[in-house]
Amino acid sequence: MGVGILEDKHLEVVPGTAIFSEDPNAAALAAFQHLDIHKLKHATGKHSEIILVPQPSDDPNDPLNWPRWRKHAYFATVFFGTAVVGVIGPLLAADQPGIAAAFNTDVQGISRVLGSYTVLTLAIATVLLQPIAAKFGKRPVFLGCGILLIAGPIWSSYCNSLGNFTASKVVTGIAMAPLEFLVGSSIADIYFLHERGLYVSLWNVALLQGIALTPPIAGPILQSSTLGWRWALRIYAVFAAVILVLQYFFQPETNYIRKTNLPSSVAQDQKIDHEKGSATDFGHLENAQPSYGPKKTFWQEAAIFSRVWPTRSSFPMLVLQPFFVLLTPGLIYGGLVYGLAITWLVVLATSFAILFAGPPYNFGPTESGLIYMSPFIFNAIALAIQGPLSDYLARVMSKRNKGIFEPEFRLLNVFFYFVFGAGGLLGFGLTLAHQLHWAVPVVFFGLISFGITMGTGSVVGYVIDMHRNQASAAVAALIFWKNIYSFGFTWNVVNWILADGVDVTFAWIAGLSAFTALLTIPMYIFGKRARSLIHRKVHFEGEGDASH
Repeated sequence: MGVGILEDKHLEVVPGTAIFSEDPNAAALAAFQHLDIHKLKHATGKHSEIILVPQPSDDPNDPLNWPRWRKHAYFATVFFGTAVVGVIGPLLAADQPGIAAAFNTDVQGISRVLGSYTVLTLAIATVLLQPIAAKFGKRPVFLGCGILLIAGPIWSSYCNSLGNFTASKVVTGIAMAPLEFLVGSSIADIYFLHERGLYVSLWNVALLQGIALTPPIAGPILQSSTLGWRWALRIYAVFAAVILVLQYFFQPETNYIRKTNLPSSVAQDQKIDHEKGSATDFGHLENAQPSYGPKKTFWQEAAIFSRVWPTRSSFPMLVLQPFFVLLTPGLIYGGLVYGLAITWLVVLATSFAILFAGPPYNFGPTESGLIYMSPFIFNAIALAIQGPLSDYLARVMSKRNKGIFEPEFRLLNVFFYFVFGAGGLLGFGLTLAHQLHWAVPVVFFGLISFGITMGTGSVVGYVIDMHRNQASAAVAALIFWKNIYSFGFTWNVVNWILADGVDVTFAWIAGLSAFTALLTIPMYIFGKRARSLIHRKVHFEGEGDASH
């Protein structure tokens, strides 16, 4: 048992496990005896003892070899895009009664369009777009959906019927998908294992900060007699257009077929003999010298479509891949923690119209929007902690584990979700039920966001490291779970609160959060065996795509 994680009894090298640093302990070398770790490429600077995972090729066009500024420009673009996608959910939430009146329906009906229908479409789009990105590249998917992200809100702003409005939100839901499920695998394409914790955390915070920052800005627009909700959508389309321009110039294709004289991610990508459960000796590859073309020019990289990427699976099988792992232990766990945690933020956004609009608070759209300054501040605190802490724990735990990294090390931050997420949800419901001063539930709202940010960032990082060869499909499965939960809980959440009361409703939600967070304990202990089971029975990791 390595630092609390049970060793697997079937495979010598379990997908996800990787050499993280050189360790004088002979056990670390024995576990990976088929490799000479001194010949592997290492990080530079203060982390020079860390072995690079994946191992980059010598190709100047390999995304892992991009200069730092270029990687950061790519990430900054997806960071901004993710934040803007996060805006969609709460953009109109504060004026649901006004929008309902415009379409001659009730608040619950509008809540379903803004929440349930949109996230259901997002779930379906995630599964369908994932194989397109694997086969035809991430860049055309990003750019194609970027156009829809402009068209959808503009269409919504001119709608005069509920049916037309619903159709426009379906288009918007499709447009949102790449900036939810493709970013995680894009991070894995350009950053090494020891760097990913920070960038996965930043990406996660971008989504949550987009949600948190929107209502304070949108509130005055929604309440304005000259602007209103239709102009809020048109202004949003302007930001979507900026994203599309940035994507064209700063988001080249990151799918890549890595030819290297060593396995691309050291332990993760070693070929595993399913019968013997042992790693293949790659020593005979050390003298191979792959040939590479010249570095691509800017305009070559700016091509919308570059090639059809070879995959071991047919296109229909690529569509089904996320479903293969939906019921595997890691994705059931990840879906429960990440999916339900993000769902609670959607539930809060869709129910604010009744939580604070009536007595004793009587908040209008502007005041309701300002409530989100609390999660914005707490998310900023989480941003400063989660990523660096995740990478720090990966280094420390790997050192204690004789130089071997296990993806389960990423899960330690879920403790914050148990304390602040579940505890904050309970406190939020109780303080609203007892009609305490508005500042009290607002602070609890911030604590909820802090806990959710810490927990979900850890789970996303875990899923990416767990399925490094298939990050796109694994994250697509994770996002699918999230959107299915969001669809179910937002369908009737307003009526649920009105029927059972805010205290009972959020007590149930807090209990579910605590239960899912506690599942981290068995997942941490048995996670390595679960990864082995997935590899041996589902063969998910054997279908590596062109990204790694």
